[in-house]
Amino acid sequence: MNNHIVPRSAAFASSTMLNLLQTGLERLTAGCCSNNNGFNHALVPLETKKEFVSYVASQYGLETLLKIAIGVETLLDTPTGNALLYQSSPTSLIHKWQRLEKYIHSNHFIDCDFTDTYVKIRHRSRTSIQPSCAEDLAILGVLCALLHQVTGKPVTLSPTPHTQTAIFSYPSLKVPTPLTPCQGQYWFIHWSCPDKAQKIKSDHTLMPTGGCIKEQTKAAIVKLGLLDINIIKVAKWLALSTRSLQRRLKEKNTNFAVLLQQVRVQKASQMLLSNNTSFAEVGFVCGFSDQAHFSRIFKKWTGMSPKQYTHINID
Repeated sequence: MNNHIVPRSAAFASSTMLNLLQTGLERLTAGCCSNNNGFNHALVPLETKKEFVSYVASQYGLETLLKIAIGVETLLDTPTGNALLYQSSPTSLIHKWQRLEKYIHSNHFIDCDFTDTYVKIRHRSRTSIQPSCAEDLAILGVLCALLHQVTGKPVTLSPTPHTQTAIFSYPSLKVPTPLTPCQGQYWFIHWSCPDKAQKIKSDHTLMPTGGCIKEQTKAAIVKLGLLDINIIKVAKWLALSTRSLQRRLKEKNTNFAVLLQQVRVQKASQMLLSNNTSFAEVGFVCGFSDQAHFSRIFKKWTGMSPKQYTHINID
């Protein structure tokens, strides 16, 4: 079922995640950690991640795997970080993370159930080899840190639906009691404010006013972000009903889906020609559902695969 393209794309997030965790470890240990590998290679094998989190657990304790999520600051100003956090609620952030997993990991993923104030999570594998406790805690810590960025409030992790049983709090990094090894269980991440989807307000100082409805629609798509976009959001931004927008686009012999593909491919082509952007990051940030979808749509519009397209920039 997994048809991901491997060259320079499948492991990008493993490298990104490891650098995030490494940065967090360096901050916690005041730069004294002895495992300063510097994960700079584009492809980072899964075993490298396993070895790193095992090292942290054995040398610094399981609780440190949660605390090193402070390294999430390295993600905030990246295309991936911006895509994850832009106009996100707790639920939409987690859904974006699940989409990101389709790019960054061939085996591991999270299952989720939501309420207004917490998400029930289980970290799982598509293979018979399930993630270790250390791998679970590393991911859970990062999710806590990202949810804190979205809510602006403290976030807690517990093994039950009750906050009184919390084993970790972010950003205080408090771990009330020493952690014991665990694997494959459900976890609950609690936030301090209700999960209410952010309303998109029409800002007439920012709304595209020039050009035809096609150009206005594409400009609105770019402004609102490619990862979690739909015609309802764009119509609201343009102060139109959905039907009115559909009708006006039809008058121009086009439709929203076509324009959205155009914008995504255009943005992807720009990112692909930058030196340090992986295929996986491009596909995720531009809103394609997975690597196969990205490759198929990109080739449909350009006549080239993403890999072939990057060769344009090679002398």
